[in-house]
Amino acid sequence: MNRPREVPAWCRVRGGGSPLLLVAPHGGARDAIRPARGAVKVNDLHTAGLAEELATTLDASLIANPSLDRNQLDLNRISQVARAAPWFPALLETLLADILARHERAEVLFLHGWNTLQPKCDIGIGHPLAHPADAARHAPALTASVRYVTSRLAALRAACAARGIAAPLGERYPGRHANNLLQLFRRDGDSLLAPRIRAWVAADRVDAVQLELAAPLRWPGPLRGAFASALRDAFAAPAPVAAAPPPVPRRRAPPPPPPAALQVYDPASGLGLLARVDPQRGGGTSGRLLLFLDRGRVALFTGDDPHAGDRARGGPWFTPTAAGGSHLAFDGWALCATDGALYVDLERALAASRLLAVHADLTFTPRAGGEHGRVRGTVTLDGLPQRVDAIGFAPAGGVGQPTESGWRSHLVLRAALANGSALALRHRVPGGTLLETDRDGAAARATGALAITFDGEPYAPRRIVVGDAAGGLAADATARLSIVRPLSPGRRARVTLGLARVTRGGSEGVGFYEYARVVD
Repeated sequence: MNRPREVPAWCRVRGGGSPLLLVAPHGGARDAIRPARGAVKVNDLHTAGLAEELATTLDASLIANPSLDRNQLDLNRISQVARAAPWFPALLETLLADILARHERAEVLFLHGWNTLQPKCDIGIGHPLAHPADAARHAPALTASVRYVTSRLAALRAACAARGIAAPLGERYPGRHANNLLQLFRRDGDSLLAPRIRAWVAADRVDAVQLELAAPLRWPGPLRGAFASALRDAFAAPAPVAAAPPPVPRRRAPPPPPPAALQVYDPASGLGLLARVDPQRGGGTSGRLLLFLDRGRVALFTGDDPHAGDRARGGPWFTPTAAGGSHLAFDGWALCATDGALYVDLERALAASRLLAVHADLTFTPRAGGEHGRVRGTVTLDGLPQRVDAIGFAPAGGVGQPTESGWRSHLVLRAALANGSALALRHRVPGGTLLETDRDGAAARATGALAITFDGEPYAPRRIVVGDAAGGLAADATARLSIVRPLSPGRRARVTLGLARVTRGGSEGVGFYEYARVVD
């Protein structure tokens, strides 16, 4: 294949002998720090390198962007390509013409990144499908033929499932937005940007698919190898003959799970853990797990599922115990960053992270009448088990966030002290401060004597002090994670959460805090 002269030098191109064309449009990186304002998209880290590896393995043709920031030029947006990169659809047509000169059909795989830590490959074909058998009902909107969905993609889903990788059909990213480059391959499309592609689609000679790959499938590690193996199994042979699709059973969606959370810090091991599960609209669920490790390192798991019954897909799992407590099980992956402050800029944090295998087996036994108690069990990191036996919290109803739109900042602190008491501090601006101690059974009482000292910026508390008649409270932050959280309507908040050493009335202990401050 002759490389067209208009193609920029940074774009990696190769021809292959198979019917496959692999495209990684977002494999670049952002050099600058995330700006304080404006929407900034995260590049699909590791997709360019993975696409090159797969192209070699599968003898596939390749177009990969390994360097250009998608915020400068987004090669997956038809409008931007038409305005600033007409060479890109022309290059697609050149490579597809070479493939179709040797093969009856061509197959295009666009590789993207999904920043979930669940082992998933979301398959986008222009419309979400609950089952491959639904393809015929949505055939005009699809970017692949019904036969392709029920044969080749069915084989890919089976190969992924055999390796513990979920492969839904458009669960989060179906690829149906009108500005998505995948729409060039829509069966009833009418785009003028790539007329030869339109002609091949009309002749049913091209199938195109968008693969949104979770972080464990892209970062170096065993699941990246497992996914490559699944692709080899599914694509190295000719497309299988499509079987008649089986009937799709319609099951009633299970009720959403109740919210649940666990917070524990073990001073002996220096390990801090925060885990939570929250119901989502439509019966889905989200799971989060955060580990505070030594030397300021943090490890973070995030995952979401649209159906409550899918909670076992690599996320935290809470079950009640006979003693009125809960058991937390987790067996999956987290991204471990060298510094929790990096997460203010998500791409910067992801780029500085490595995969960490995490297994948690913890049981929370509550103290009578309170939300704190004893947590015992093990947390295993990359195969190395650590015993946990420490005071922890299981907040009733999970860990809620302020839902009102008028607040400018809020603070929550939970702590357990050596004298057996526990306390909860809540502060809101506008609003006030409430302090509750469960040892004496007293209700939360208001206090205005709160002061926060910040660590170099007005978003990261270094010290929290409350003065009152009970001897005062002081909390000194020891570890933190800083993020940007979207709010409604159209606002954002800088949020810092972490561990703190706490003293009150001469007794010492440990606690967990979250401080949020609106930035726009």
